[in-house]
Amino acid sequence: MSHSSHNGAAASNSSLRRVPSLSIMNPSPKIAGLQMNEVALDSSGTSHLQAFAPVTSLDQLYFQAGGMDIVLKRKVQQWALLNNGLFAYDRRENHSVSRGNSDGSRQGEETEESEDESRPRFVRWLDVVGDPEQVARVRFAKLKSTARCIEKLLRSYSGDVSRLVDICRQTIVFEEISHITHCLQTLSRDHEACIVRVKNRLHPEYQSDQSSGYRDVCINLMIRTEETEKLGISNHVCELQLILKRFAELKNNAGHRNYVLFRNVRGE
Repeated sequence: MSHSSHNGAAASNSSLRRVPSLSIMNPSPKIAGLQMNEVALDSSGTSHLQAFAPVTSLDQLYFQAGGMDIVLKRKVQQWALLNNGLFAYDRRENHSVSRGNSDGSRQGEETEESEDESRPRFVRWLDVVGDPEQVARVRFAKLKSTARCIEKLLRSYSGDVSRLVDICRQTIVFEEISHITHCLQTLSRDHEACIVRVKNRLHPEYQSDQSSGYRDVCINLMIRTEETEKLGISNHVCELQLILKRFAELKNNAGHRNYVLFRNVRGE
């Protein structure tokens, strides 16, 4: 696994439109925020880093995220299988609805849930992967909504579309810290995973008041495969959250509402 930036460095999405190359030893600050590819040789045999222009169109970025969504889902299933990973699971019998919201209600209609029903349920991927009916009830993350993308652009990123690195995102849940450690080791050995940034919110020195007490390991990465190269999305940065089950269980309906309030107060 190659690392495109150091822990905590800024991540950004870039397109395949090339800009002038830069010297390895003396990078220009004007393009320091661009994604870099591997060292390449020009016609004279001189080595250069190939830089790519940042994505400036939300339509383009969302299109890339749609293609990467399928690829990332396949990858998280592989990583979960190897590391006792869990995914959110729909506990309702009639979990599939043809119209309305994902909870079965019509838009604008309030639903009442018991405390037990509102608590998320998680299943180990290893336990359900061979059962199509059970797999159909696993709830993978959806793309970030366009409304939230625009809100985040205006509130936090000064309109810089390339800084949206979590439109395509997935979460793997773990019961033990050791399982998260093993998953990170798996990622480090996966030659298709190119890590851009790691936010370790489980570190003892992390100030959890910045995230309303929430903690996880948040990884921004690119998936470099023959398929993503052909689709032109191999430089698209997506997000993977590795989270302990105890924290994931707090992300129920009430917990999410509280988080949105916290986020709005901070203007994020």
